[in-house]
Amino acid sequence: MRICYFADGRSIHTQRWVEYFAGQGHEIHLMSYEPYTGQNGSIVHHDLQPLNSLHLAFGWLPKVRAIEHLLRARRVVQIAVNNLHPDLVHGHFLAGYGHLAFLSGWHPLVVTAWGSDIYLYRSQSVLSRLLTKLTLRRADLITCDSLDLRQSLVKLGAHARKIHVIHFGVDTTLFNPHCDVTALRRELGLAEEEQVVLSPRHIRSHYNIDTIVHSFAILQTDFPKLKLLLKDYFGDESYRASIEALIRELNLEHRVTFLGQVPYKEMVKLYNVADVVVSLATTDSAPISVLEAMACGNIVVASDLPSLREWIEEGVNGYLVNPHDPEEVAAKLRCALMLDPKTKQEWAQRNRAIIQARGDQRQHMTKMETLYQGLVRDEL
Repeated sequence: MRICYFADGRSIHTQRWVEYFAGQGHEIHLMSYEPYTGQNGSIVHHDLQPLNSLHLAFGWLPKVRAIEHLLRARRVVQIAVNNLHPDLVHGHFLAGYGHLAFLSGWHPLVVTAWGSDIYLYRSQSVLSRLLTKLTLRRADLITCDSLDLRQSLVKLGAHARKIHVIHFGVDTTLFNPHCDVTALRRELGLAEEEQVVLSPRHIRSHYNIDTIVHSFAILQTDFPKLKLLLKDYFGDESYRASIEALIRELNLEHRVTFLGQVPYKEMVKLYNVADVVVSLATTDSAPISVLEAMACGNIVVASDLPSLREWIEEGVNGYLVNPHDPEEVAAKLRCALMLDPKTKQEWAQRNRAIIQARGDQRQHMTKMETLYQGLVRDEL
């Protein structure tokens, strides 16, 4: 098949998806404002920068200019897609690239909701909300990665029969609990007895990194040799500055490390060096970082959200918390850090088994390929 994607070329989620299908022998074209930074040389990148827009975020434009911009974008993507004549078009992240896929006018049309594009729907501009509803109605197939997100899509007018829960999935061969981290501990300056809390999410307010820092400060008395690792990439500069100021205010400079951008395949080492992984998104679907951590046998402390309850059962294989309550987060981090070795091992095995059974990448991409083939044969 010749598949035309509209998606963020920098995103590891986009890269893993398109590279999987390229690896299956399909001809892949990627329409993106951002350059494709993956490793598969067969993927053809089409630069959308001439549109001079950021994900069709029309809220900052006067109404007349927004309509003009919309019409211009439609012309550009229609010409580009018509020239390609793909077997299908697939837009990833509904509020933006999904809109562009819809504006191409091409069918079959597939769109994938990522989470915040739907959960934060009401914070979008009027035009963006209208485009989202039109896209959902015209799409031949819609995918998402949680039952909760599926319900949200239905509430916005999507036909339930069109929606399939397809996870980005975890490469369970790469992400496993058997990784030598001796060199990484040395590189990070970790003493043998030091424990580690890892936050693998963006440095953005949506992920409540300030709550993590406050909860970490609470733990210092009981865990004087505890370290916090913050994965620092695609962050918000002003929010990062506020986090740095908070760390100084709480005298945690020597206990907190900003990791910078970590290559995707090196993340397995970070999960394996961590004693606990914490993820405190305000809204979330099925975060791949949480699933990767579980595949590595990590104990996870995560936001108590419907989508996370699909993977984590409180006190059975992890902990769910109010992402805005440092005291509660600290209490659950303490529980995780103090698990006895036998229980910790049982939870680790349970988490890996869950991901192998329900979150494996190949399993979900195989299902996606079958859906693609059904669309092309007009069987859905």
